[in-house]
Formats: sequence, C-alpha cells, structure tokens
Amino acid sequence: MDRVRKKQSRFKRWMLLPIVGLLCAMALWGYRQINKQYAGFNVDRDSLIIGEVQYGSFNVSVRGPGVLLPLHERWVASRVAGRVDQLNIKPGTFVKPGETLIVMVNPQLTQRVDELNWELKAMEAKHLADRVLLESKLLDQETVILAAKMRYDKNALKLDAETELVTIGNSTVSRIDYQRSQLDVAQQQQAWQIEVRRLEKMRQNFEAQIHAAKANYQRLHQQHRRAVEDVEALTITASIDGVVQDIPVELGQRVSVGTNLALIGQQDQLYAQVSIAETQVRQVSLDQAVTVDTRNNLIKGKVSRIAPSVNEGVVKVDVMLTQPLPADARPDLSVDAKIAIEYLDKTLFVRRPTYAKAGQLNNVYKLSEDRKSAFRHDVHFGTGSLSQIQIKEGLNPGDQVILSDSTPWQSYAEINIY
Repeated sequence: MDRVRKKQSRFKRWMLLPIVGLLCAMALWGYRQINKQYAGFNVDRDSLIIGEVQYGSFNVSVRGPGVLLPLHERWVASRVAGRVDQLNIKPGTFVKPGETLIVMVNPQLTQRVDELNWELKAMEAKHLADRVLLESKLLDQETVILAAKMRYDKNALKLDAETELVTIGNSTVSRIDYQRSQLDVAQQQQAWQIEVRRLEKMRQNFEAQIHAAKANYQRLHQQHRRAVEDVEALTITASIDGVVQDIPVELGQRVSVGTNLALIGQQDQLYAQVSIAETQVRQVSLDQAVTVDTRNNLIKGKVSRIAPSVNEGVVKVDVMLTQPLPADARPDLSVDAKIAIEYLDKTLFVRRPTYAKAGQLNNVYKLSEDRKSAFRHDVHFGTGSLSQIQIKEGLNPGDQVILSDSTPWQSYAEINIY
C-alpha cells in the first residue's frame, strides 16, 4: 500500500539558509580574531623610527617654549586728566629718565594757573599796602610816646626844682603848687607808660597780621605750585632707563587720572617665562638648573617661581638668569628652555617612544635579530624626559624598538618589516 509523503515546507528551507550563512560568517570572524595576533602585518621600514637601548647615564629634563621679559617693569600713569596731543615714542624705543614720552593738553589747568598768578600778585600788593599802613601806625604811636615822655620829663624837672626849694625852707613855692606838681608828674608818668604798653600791643597785633597774611600767601602759593605741577604733569616723561614695552593710548584720546600711558622695562635685567605642560610640571621644583636657548646663545639659569594654576594646559615657570645676557637677548624674545630634573647614572634608557608613559608598563615592538620583523613586548618604563626615558625592566642594551606610533598594528603580536 503506498504511503502518502508529506511535502516539506519551502518556507522553512529558505529560513535555514540565512541562519547557516550568519553562523559561518561569525565563525570565520572569530577565527580571524583569534589568529589575528599571530598573523603578520607588513610595515615599510622607511616609515618607522627605530631606537636602540643604551646603558649609561642621561639627564632627565623637561622642555618648554618661553619668552624673555623685563625683570623690572614700570607703568607710567597720568596724574591729571587731559587729551593726548603728542606721541613722541613708539614701543621698542629706548628711553632715559626725564625723556618726554607723551604730551597732553588741558585748557582748564592752564587757565587755573593764570588765575592763581593774578591772585598771587593781588595778594602781594595788598600785603605790601597793609604792612606800610601798620608800620605807619607804629611810627605814630612812637610819636605819641615821645610826646608823653617829654611832658613827663618837663614836669619832673619842675617838681625836682620845687622839691629843692621846699627842702631849704624857701617860701616861694606854696604847698598847694607843690602838691599840684607832684600830681602832674604822677599823671604824666602813668600816661607815658600806658602809651608804651599800647605800642607793645600794636606791635603784637602787627606781627599777628603779618603772620596771617603770610599764611594766606603761602596757602595761595601752594595752590599755585600744585596748579603748575598739574600743568607740568601734562608732559609724560620716563622715570627709569629702559625700553618702551607698550603704549595703550592713541592721539586725541581723553584720559582720566591714573590711566596707564606707557610701560617701560629695563632691557639689561631680564628673566625667562617658560610654558611647561601640566603633565610634566609635577617634576619641576624651585632652584632646578635651566638652560635657556635664544637660538644663537645658551644662557644658564634656575627656576625661581612656579605658577600655582594651570592655564590652557600649561603652567608658567619663571627662570632667573644667572649669567650675563648675550647681545641678542631682549624683551619679548622667543626662547626654548630645558629644565634639568634628575641625573640618572648606570641605567638603561632609550629615545622616548611617542606612546611611552613614565612609570608604567607599556607595549613596545622589539625588532628581531635579523631586523625583518618585530614582536610585541612588555616594557616597564621609569623616569622620562621629553626626548629619553628610563627602562626598568623588559629590554637589554643593544635591543632595538620601534619608537613611532604603533596604533595601526597594535592588535598584531608580530609585524613584518620590508
């Protein structure tokens, strides 16, 4: 008896095909990933930077760009308000103390000086007139005193004569006349003494008025002197020897009191301000030796200050120069500085690979003996500088390693070099 065959669904067969294909692709990808590190990767030798491990000593240092700046700078500020009328210098000009930098104008200050001049002359004339008047009054009082003394002397002579006659018993002078003469002499003497005291008081008053007039004159003279100084302050002059660094004003600009008009720096006393990467500044400390390169000369120095904050990824480090400046040294000159961090003796080191991190375990590619291939190798780096780095473990003297960026073949355990 014939059996009835069941027809397989076409739909199920077509569903199995994509699943099988996906599984095959996944298996192939897994196989490649597992064996990828054992597969070769071809690299052009000319594209590689290769370094050789050395044994000996080297200086650990950090580098950074910088600029020479004046050690002593001084802003010249305006003491008075005014309008810039003349600019006699430009940035970069060498100036000496007293040399004119900027001339300003202020008509009000000039007018004030003229007004005070007239007031001084008027006060001098009044003071002279008052003095003449007072001296004239003193002379009049002295005349009064002289007349009072003459009257006293005349009556005193008469009294002396009458006293002599009365003493010898002469009856020519009556007792009433004699007593009247005594009274007149006493009155004349008292009047004379009063006029003398009046003269003393007049003299004291005269001195007081002279002192008051002198004080008023000195006060006005002081105002005049200050007004003249304000007019003189419209001419801005250099206060120190140096080079003009900046002039932040323009012709015709109005400035107020205290406005900075010119920055002057001494050219013969400079220091270097160096920018060190924030990742390297932790190795920098005060008094470390520094070599400043001006492109033409090398200047010795030492670290004198480290900025407490980071700005745009760098830290500012000030370097005090410890030897005479060369002829090409000048403010705002761009320089390169190398700060000596540490001296390592009897150690392994190599030129610093681009990917190497100091004090950490890193993967490097070590060349084979025939130099035709390189193998991934673990190396423990120690202290490093910008150009060299210490090797604590993983390499031997004479070993050659790839220094250039290995990112393209980082997933391969071995690369072929052709």
